[in-house]
Amino acid sequence: MRLSLVILFVISACATTPQPAPEPVKAAPAPAPEPKLAVPTLRLPEGARPVKQSIEVKVVPGEERFSGVVTLQLEVTRKLEVLYLNGTELSPGGATFDGSTAAKARVVSEHFIAIIPAAPLTEGGHTLRLEYSGVLSKKNTAGLFQLTEGGVPYAYTHFEPIDARRAFPCFDEPAFKIPFTVTITHKAEHLALSNTPVADEKDGAAGLKVTRFIETKPLPSYLVAMAVGPFDVVDAGQWGQNKVQVRIVAPRGKGPDTKWAVESTGPILEELEKYFGIPYPYEKLDHISLPVNTGAMENPGLITFGHQIILSRVAEDTPGRQRGYAATCAHELAHQWFGDLVTMAWWDDLWLNEAFATWMTTKTLQAWKPKWDSDIGAVQRRSSALGNDGLANARQVRQPIASNDDIVNAFDGITYGKGASVISMFESWVTPQVFQRGVKAYLEKFAFKNATAVDFLGSISAAAGRDVTGPFDTFLDKPGAPRVAMELVCPKGGKPSLKLSQRRQLPIGSKADLQKVWSFPVCVRYAVKGKQQRACTLLTEATAELQLTDAKACPDWVLPNDQMQGHYRAALSGAADLPSLLTKARKELSIGERIGVLGDMSALISSGDLDLSAALTTVPLIASEDNRHLVGAAASFGWALNDVVVPESLKPKAEAFIRQHFGARARKLGLTVDPKDDEDTRLMRPGVVGLAGIAGKEPALRKQALELAAKWLADRKAVHPDLVDTVLAIAADTAD
Repeated sequence: MRLSLVILFVISACATTPQPAPEPVKAAPAPAPEPKLAVPTLRLPEGARPVKQSIEVKVVPGEERFSGVVTLQLEVTRKLEVLYLNGTELSPGGATFDGSTAAKARVVSEHFIAIIPAAPLTEGGHTLRLEYSGVLSKKNTAGLFQLTEGGVPYAYTHFEPIDARRAFPCFDEPAFKIPFTVTITHKAEHLALSNTPVADEKDGAAGLKVTRFIETKPLPSYLVAMAVGPFDVVDAGQWGQNKVQVRIVAPRGKGPDTKWAVESTGPILEELEKYFGIPYPYEKLDHISLPVNTGAMENPGLITFGHQIILSRVAEDTPGRQRGYAATCAHELAHQWFGDLVTMAWWDDLWLNEAFATWMTTKTLQAWKPKWDSDIGAVQRRSSALGNDGLANARQVRQPIASNDDIVNAFDGITYGKGASVISMFESWVTPQVFQRGVKAYLEKFAFKNATAVDFLGSISAAAGRDVTGPFDTFLDKPGAPRVAMELVCPKGGKPSLKLSQRRQLPIGSKADLQKVWSFPVCVRYAVKGKQQRACTLLTEATAELQLTDAKACPDWVLPNDQMQGHYRAALSGAADLPSLLTKARKELSIGERIGVLGDMSALISSGDLDLSAALTTVPLIASEDNRHLVGAAASFGWALNDVVVPESLKPKAEAFIRQHFGARARKLGLTVDPKDDEDTRLMRPGVVGLAGIAGKEPALRKQALELAAKWLADRKAVHPDLVDTVLAIAADTAD
């Protein structure tokens, strides 16, 4: 009972104690509305630019995905509610600014990720940390992907032009040139490679290894590179002024197939250093082979090559394959200065990279291996470029970029071939020595920066003391190429001259506008009583006259394009026409000049400016030469007879013409290789034998090719590596 009273008292006391009034419930603050997104379509918007970037990525070949974290130091130039980065097929994760402020990361289109901070970013420096993941593709060789060799998966990257965004979120435009620090987490038994040497290695979780590389020099994102796998690494020595370490890297077991690359890469590097007068700009030089039928990519410190370019079993190697690697190597190494050290500001100046590297390839190989006749190859390249340029749908070199497709489509023969041909023309005009001074000044001024065509041509103009930009621009901005008609006039008592007229070179029947005018140097060479002279003018109008001021009489012959350096087709009229030039000046013209004249003749046949029968009179003369380049140029007329010019009803006569002029040589060369054959013989054989066997239907060669092809199907050693393609092509043309 006492207990009941106590409980009753406590209850009564609680019931009568005054209670404070309850506080009103505060409503949670409404989240700030997300900014309206104006998603970019091509280029990143202004407002922020990267200062440097680190990439930490886990790459395990064989797995379906990779994952990583990027840290971007930024310079924000205005109040920014949304930061856009490039990202394609990436899944963004957690994001923070400046170490603590959370942000949202969202995919907003195929090529863009939006980073939305909790509060707008203020002007000044900021740091973004962003987690992400992506697909380690087995199908797409763009971005970060995997390929299998010998049943073993390897990981590689290829980013040019717009695929770094497939491997990590970034500012994926060439003008954003910054230092990168790459860290790769990978299997302990694998080797990880990137643009720079290893800074440190440590053990990671789950038996993995973490390899961090030293910070790169400023690079655009498309030049960052990575590779992971069980590679063979072959030491190719230390080369150049800075004794840079050169290595050739190949999938496991392929190390012995790198022999030619080991022998040739260092000497080619040193030839380039001699021309530029600037040491190789980076810390190391690895050339790595990818098991895919592709070209090559100039990533500084980690240049990639397709297997077929860089690898060959020693017993199966060929002169053509070796020269092909040397040319590709020279091209990619030239990019280390032109494209890597100095980078275009935007893709409309892609020609600054590719045309220059193509042009520089010839110069490098001619200096290193003069017996290879790379200068003749440059004349052949010029003719090929003019062939592309002679089509009605040819595009201009400096193509405006309105879409990502325009960027990709810019990697074509116009950019590479025409660009290189035009560079050769203007180098010849200002002289090679002056041009070289302008190149060196340009590289020194813009080292580790971006530059434009205006900057490059300005440097050449300054070195030359004359305007190169204006004339050069007419070839960058106008599609097509000029054809210059030349009429030799020899008045009594007066100085001989050439009447010049230019129009666009087009095939017969084309509907495109012929009346285009370029500005370019026209240089001719001529002989009077055995004495050779040169005359030049800058042709700026539709018509002009070039005085042959040193001629004391009417010239014996006129070469309308001295050294075949000009990017134009030339047509001579009257007695001084092109076919007669090849007869009159047979000994005075160089091999390259004769080949160039043949190329112009072929083009003039297509445009209706030269009769086919007149051109064919030169074929027997050229086909009987010993020089493989001349024979190859004559053979091109044979292929034209087979493929383009001759109607079906006259094909038997065309075949007989080919057999008559090429058959005996083709049978003598045959479909086997003698160990005593020199390289020129080996390089000539496939073209001549292929022409006679296919276009000429030469019976003995066709019969032999069928027999060899059958043997080859059973034994791959039955046909010499030089001739596998030729034997199979003839057999395929012959068989049912």
